[in-house]
Amino acid sequence: LRRQRQMCIRDRPSISIPSGSARHRISVNMNRLRTARGLSQEKLGELADFHRTYVSQLERCVTNISVDGLERLAAALGVDVVELLQPLVDIDASEGAQELKFF
Repeated sequence: LRRQRQMCIRDRPSISIPSGSARHRISVNMNRLRTARGLSQEKLGELADFHRTYVSQLERCVTNISVDGLERLAAALGVDVVELLQPLVDIDASEGAQELKFF
């Protein structure tokens, strides 16, 4: 997750996206859910009726998503919209996956 948290900010150095922003949470949760399901950006785009480059832009925080788009994305991932907006959690490996840190 550490690498994913930095993903939004490094791609657009002129625009600072706060790590707790809705856009950043959607980006990280979307990537996490997509990869957990073994979906490529292209396949997720097909399922949500988005172009694959739009999926990439969302994961990199380059563009915003509408509420309707968020609903399509959640349906394609098989989750509720709130799952995409969940606070980001990092499991501290040194504590044996016991301590959860919210960002």
